[in-house]
Amino acid sequence: GAGRAARWAAPAAPGPPLGVAGPGGSTIVRDGLAWNLLVGDETAVPAIARRFEEAPPGLSIVALIEVEDAAEELPLPSSARVDVRWIHRGGATSIDEVLAAVQLPAGEGFAWVAGERDLARRIRRHFIEVMGLPPGHVKASAYWRRGETGRHEVLGDE
Repeated sequence: GAGRAARWAAPAAPGPPLGVAGPGGSTIVRDGLAWNLLVGDETAVPAIARRFEEAPPGLSIVALIEVEDAAEELPLPSSARVDVRWIHRGGATSIDEVLAAVQLPAGEGFAWVAGERDLARRIRRHFIEVMGLPPGHVKASAYWRRGETGRHEVLGDE
């Protein structure tokens, strides 16, 4: 073809694997990891649910999900080993406090956060600066920003 993707792919040769993400810039998490740490607000629940559905049985997943109250908690089936912690906004314990107490399993993993921009930035910084995770093993997306509409940004080095 003559399109942009065809021109981009033309020089490709056998070698390292290539991942292709679906609409919206879906994150591809490589196989062979020991754990995933997923953090988000209610806007992240569909992505977290998808990861739960696609996760291999041996994977350990810790998910911290901030919602308004217990009425927003949903069943999230998975064949992986999951630990879902629902945090109620304005409750006795904040998502930051719950994250600070998380003990990650041994081995290599991947940390992901999505939701309100300030939450995503703060949690991404915590992953890297406090938990010591390599930036290449961290993904953060701001699905929305308080007081604005029509925003989605991937947060990188800041």
